[in-house]
Amino acid sequence: GNLPASAIGGGSRPCPRLLLRYVKVFDAVFRRVVQFVRRMAEDRKHVMITEGSVTMRYETRSSDTKTRGKNLDDGPVFYNKVQVFNRDLSILMMSLFAQWRYVERSVYKSRRGLRGDEAEAAAKKEKDRLYALSAGELDALLEASAEDDGITILDALAATGLRSIRYAKEVPGVKGVVANDVDRDAADACAKNVAENGGGVSKKCRALCEDAVSHMIASRPLPLENDGADKNKKKNAVYDVVDLDPYGSCVPFLDAAVQCVADGGLLCVTSTDMTVLAGGYPETCYGRYGSLPTKAKYLHENALRIVLNSVETNANKYGRHIVPILSISVDFYVRIFVRVYRKPAEVKRSCGKRAFALQSAGCPSFYLQPIARSVGKKTADSFTPAYLHRTNEHAAAASSRRQRRKEGSLAAADDAPKVDDDDDDKAVVNDDDKAAVAANEEAAVVDDEEKAA
Repeated sequence: GNLPASAIGGGSRPCPRLLLRYVKVFDAVFRRVVQFVRRMAEDRKHVMITEGSVTMRYETRSSDTKTRGKNLDDGPVFYNKVQVFNRDLSILMMSLFAQWRYVERSVYKSRRGLRGDEAEAAAKKEKDRLYALSAGELDALLEASAEDDGITILDALAATGLRSIRYAKEVPGVKGVVANDVDRDAADACAKNVAENGGGVSKKCRALCEDAVSHMIASRPLPLENDGADKNKKKNAVYDVVDLDPYGSCVPFLDAAVQCVADGGLLCVTSTDMTVLAGGYPETCYGRYGSLPTKAKYLHENALRIVLNSVETNANKYGRHIVPILSISVDFYVRIFVRVYRKPAEVKRSCGKRAFALQSAGCPSFYLQPIARSVGKKTADSFTPAYLHRTNEHAAAASSRRQRRKEGSLAAADDAPKVDDDDDDKAVVNDDDKAAVAANEEAAVVDDEEKAA
């Protein structure tokens, strides 16, 4: 009613165009106010946490969150303070692995086109040159070659991506990091955190929402007979580092993990079911890991060996074996770092690394009973089932005595009269055979008498 007549158009009805413009302005202002209020509410529900060189946004606990935790920073995707040491240690080990990998590849390239002593001399020269560099100089070389020959990392159970983003920012020579999680909320939070930590992280780190086992199975290297058709796909499908940090046991992910990691790659495994590994539930431990734990004083070391045995068993099924680099037991979990190699000859020697630990019930002492013994062939190590209460050292000593006797060094002892245990056994067997023959003859006589009657 207060509008001028010119705005109304000289009549009693307002101009439709002007009203539409006012409505649009009011709608835009209202939307901005609503967005601001929602942003303020979201800010009150989140807390910013800095760890290492990474700043992350975590949802706090409130009435509309899914969590039932009690901490202020315990939201649907929580921040685990206890695993800070685990993440720091993983970054150190991956940095060391990146340096090893760079040295190994440089030495391999130096041998190309050379043979014999020339190849060995060139490899030794290149290795000495790289080992003479400081850690900072070697890291600079890694960063320079990261785009073409850097390492690729799979964080199979990434949650909000804190570990993955730290890998991308703090590990030298990283070409790419895949942060995977099956939970959609976690994957969305990971994508936001990647975007908020700068363009460098966005280029290296990628958030993914898939089942971890399915993704690792799809990332396996193709069979050798398909190299000609899909060579590029085989090369790009393998991860140099696979990190498994599950909530609970690592067993469901081991079979797929040992297949998708590259030859000579690093496999990082965490198991938080220390109660099972330490002997609290032996039958559950046997069902998961194929081993029975004890509550002896060495239970933490035994837990590490149980997990290593499970990883080795899964790797052996695919012609691979592991080389442990670092294995630790911390608080309620175990953490192991192993390198996985494809070498069938080493897989054959795997049985020689296994043994039964027989624990005394009356004292802390224990006895190791190997499950296989080496027969010591010239071409390659060959194994056969072990003797009871006979260790590999006893078998080696007996083999050495037989060898010396064969070579004549014990000729004097062989010439001396002696009693052979095998001869005694043969004599006992002969006596048993004679007794059996006599018994058969008596039975025959009795049968003849019965027939006559």
